Amino acid sequence: MSSSRSQPRNSSPPGTPASASRNKTLHNPNIKQNERESNPLVSREPDFFSPEGACHKIYWSDCIAQMAMDILERQKAVTACEFDFLKPKLVEYTFTVCVRLRLPNEVRFTAALILNMYLTRQLCGLHEFIGQQAFDVQKKNREWDRMETNMERQIPLRILTAIQISTKIHSYHDSLSSRQVVNTLRVVGVPYNMSAVMESEQRVFKLIGHSIPDSPLEACEMALKVLTYTLKKRGMEESSRHDDLWQHCLIVLDVCFINHIELYDRFMRKCPFILKEGDEKRLTMSKIKCDILLLASATIQTAFNLCIGKQHLSEVALIVNKLLRCHPTYVEPLRQSIIELAQSRKTVEFSQCDDV
Repeated sequence: MSSSRSQPRNSSPPGTPASASRNKTLHNPNIKQNERESNPLVSREPDFFSPEGACHKIYWSDCIAQMAMDILERQKAVTACEFDFLKPKLVEYTFTVCVRLRLPNEVRFTAALILNMYLTRQLCGLHEFIGQQAFDVQKKNREWDRMETNMERQIPLRILTAIQISTKIHSYHDSLSSRQVVNTLRVVGVPYNMSAVMESEQRVFKLIGHSIPDSPLEACEMALKVLTYTLKKRGMEESSRHDDLWQHCLIVLDVCFINHIELYDRFMRKCPFILKEGDEKRLTMSKIKCDILLLASATIQTAFNLCIGKQHLSEVALIVNKLLRCHPTYVEPLRQSIIELAQSRKTVEFSQCDDV
């Protein structure tokens, strides 16, 4: 259902640069010199009015249904520590490298999810391994400290590996080769050879079970395609603002990912009824975080509020919630949490959202 990507557009870097890559120049050889000079940030954006590359509208509901089924499967297998590595510094570092390399927007979100999945599984595996050893407590602590140190030292390599895998999934043209990863790591002051980079890619891909997590940006793109089609069919002028809505969705989703932990803490305070007696809070939160359709719905409605206003927000909410199969009881608190979070960070101007 993905829309065709036919024209280069500018995009703004999210947040502030990570300290390790500040004042560094990263080059993506896949972008030609004339593109680099004429358009400093080149990315293939969706063309929501182009029929090329998009599946027929009779399959739209099937695409959403399949994504909902995948979410249910992940929720059944989720653990309490599923999103422990979706932390601000790691996400911001990942986003900064993607922006400096001028990669397509969808790459950074998938890369952050791949990195989180890998680090979570690696840490759990190491913890289980240490627990099974016939060591005394002191030796177990020493071994654990050594493993944690090694993990921390390898984080830049793992971040570039997650980005590399994400580029190969989303765009053959913009995919990073092992040589490019080596050069990028050298620029940020972490030298690795080709063999280490290729082994890292195999290790990460194997540990995540060769399974790429769905990104909420994919759900946003699908929903925005249907929303544009529906608004145009109803003769509403807002249908022509699809490009602006898309850019605002990217900004909102950047805020959500970088401030992931605080966002869902705010959401849970607004929805205490979600936690039933005997439920573990972290496990319940992990299940909610798996619902990328919920996040996509709240993202689009927040973007519409920012970009166009509140005049037709209720009508848009009905369309998007029905399409993504989300109940407003959960979407509205999450939308309010996003706005409050952005206001507290002063990331964007929310002059039209003061009465949430």
